[in-house]
Amino acid sequence: MHSSLVVIKHVVLKPVIRFFLRHPEKMHSRWFIWVMRIFPDRMSERYDHALAISREALQAGMHELITYMPQKPNLILDVCTGTGAVALILAHELPQAVIHGVDISLRMLDKARKKAESNQVTNIVWQREDAQKLSYRDNSFDLVVTANAPVYIDELARVVRERGNLCIWFSFSAEVFTESVEEMRTLLASYQMKLVRIMVRDNQVGLVAEKLSIPNSDVYPERDSNA
Repeated sequence: MHSSLVVIKHVVLKPVIRFFLRHPEKMHSRWFIWVMRIFPDRMSERYDHALAISREALQAGMHELITYMPQKPNLILDVCTGTGAVALILAHELPQAVIHGVDISLRMLDKARKKAESNQVTNIVWQREDAQKLSYRDNSFDLVVTANAPVYIDELARVVRERGNLCIWFSFSAEVFTESVEEMRTLLASYQMKLVRIMVRDNQVGLVAEKLSIPNSDVYPERDSNA
């Protein structure tokens, strides 16, 4: 089983990640949307086990992220939260913050809620959301995080407040991102985001960006959204 996972990560995922870094618009294609709507529910029973070997590095990475930020975030969004691993780490690191953990999979969210209840965590709001079209207003969050999920950079950047931070974390294939720094800079810059930090731990990678200014309407068109 372990060897199969290695093959998937290094033979399959690496070229896929490179492709979507160069063609992020393809994540809005019908086939990709279909896959990402059924995959989380099917993975919900095995998700925590799959992440177990990378949890320590993930915790260390989130701690480094919070330590790096000059002002501690009070309102955080964890997009594609899955079973809540990142949201729960951040809730422990920042007990004063309010964290929104969102996912399209109700099964994942159910597991996340149960984990929060068993650990008596009360500062997380769990909500079903589509990462392609989040219901939140522009410039809402001090920090937006997403881990091991498709990166809809347009939506993630839209809901980060001015001078707020975006963190994109992957628990595999760190070298793909460290070899594609300029591509990441260019992609982020197109949404008025600046790459400010790269964290690498045990083949895991975290990319931290800062929103430089309130976007113009041509970058983020007006749209209906809820508070």
